[in-house]
Amino acid sequence: MAQTQSPSDQERWNNSPSCKNIIVKSSFPKAFSAGGDVVHIAKGSPESYRDNVAFFVDEYKANHTMGTMKKPVVAIIDGITMGGGVGAAVHFPFRVSTEKTMLAMPETLIGFFPDVGTSFTLSRLDNNLGMFLGLTGHRLRGKDVFYAGFSTHYIHSSNLQLLEKRLSMQITDSIDETRAILDSVSELSASSEYTYSLAPYLHTINKCFGHRKLEDIYESLKSEPVHKEWAAKTLNELNRMSPSSLKVSLELFNRARYLSIKECLDLEAQIASKIIFSNDFVQGVTELLITKKNNPKWNPHNIYTVDYDTIINTYFSNFNPEYNCNFRNSIDYHDYPFAHHTLPSSDNIIESAIDSNYSFSSTNNTEKINSIVAKLSKKYHNSADVSAKVNHYLKNYSIAELRDLYLSERNSRNPNKYFYTNYFKTHATNKSSKL
Repeated sequence: MAQTQSPSDQERWNNSPSCKNIIVKSSFPKAFSAGGDVVHIAKGSPESYRDNVAFFVDEYKANHTMGTMKKPVVAIIDGITMGGGVGAAVHFPFRVSTEKTMLAMPETLIGFFPDVGTSFTLSRLDNNLGMFLGLTGHRLRGKDVFYAGFSTHYIHSSNLQLLEKRLSMQITDSIDETRAILDSVSELSASSEYTYSLAPYLHTINKCFGHRKLEDIYESLKSEPVHKEWAAKTLNELNRMSPSSLKVSLELFNRARYLSIKECLDLEAQIASKIIFSNDFVQGVTELLITKKNNPKWNPHNIYTVDYDTIINTYFSNFNPEYNCNFRNSIDYHDYPFAHHTLPSSDNIIESAIDSNYSFSSTNNTEKINSIVAKLSKKYHNSADVSAKVNHYLKNYSIAELRDLYLSERNSRNPNKYFYTNYFKTHATNKSSKL
């Protein structure tokens, strides 16, 4: 796993006039970080319990500290990035993925749960995508990492040396200057084609993984009428995971939607302090990572025998204040301060279309789409990639499908905050009406 710098290092960089930016990268050619040493935790004795919990608490504190640095930070996630490695990168304002990047949160496969602050991240991704990724452990590769929202820039690995050279020549510690450098290099890898492998399934993911109960997600996948093969494959993946971990993770995501970054990390620390003693964690780590027999004995053995009240009483109550993170600074937020460095969300696209009086029933919207792209590119940059995403959403979804995407996302957070719901109440009546 990539080493985390000490608080004294971070404070020195924050206050150094000669430090214009910070680059975080791996010294290993094939991986950014494959995660923390859970094998050591699973092998731990009762006497090492406090030290094992302290390992997680310190890691989560570091996630927050690294994500609240005063200087611009650029994480270069070139290679395998899993578990703790995701948390070591995703909270920075800038994250660069390449064609070699493979990113996943496979914790439910070892009887654990998506931690390191990713409960905050996953619960805020477009179209319930985070629920899908966090529960199934699905692997994102190459530009998919960028399209999903985990990286702010996609740069071919052959241009990384150029990127680092330009960053080393940065004149000020302005985040705008760092952004301009990243934009200039990423433009060399930009594409007007939306090559997102999950694009055909986004509406189905939104529909199936928008439920608050795991049983409802299963039933939605079983009854999926369009992408039957994909749904069956997804069910098979879910059935490999620890049933208890799936329910713990989904409950965590349901709560994380409304929590701040600090509250998410504190909640993760409390859950971690309890789950490392569970049968499924020991089974998962032993079978998957130690003996590699890949035959964990989950108990309970399926989701229908995992009692919800038991999950709540075991993992979401009786918290120990000793395991709170006691963060190193006071910075807190409910949405990433630098979210505009990624591609616009589907919500941003839909709202821009409505604000621009986009004709949802017209088949000749090229000029209007170009106007929407120009407007969004001023804020989100990445103009070619913004164009690809905007065109995908406005040309491939019906108004009813966009309504479903939009209302699902909005209602999952704070429906009183948003003002576009009435539009869909009066306009989204024709389910076959293409935008």
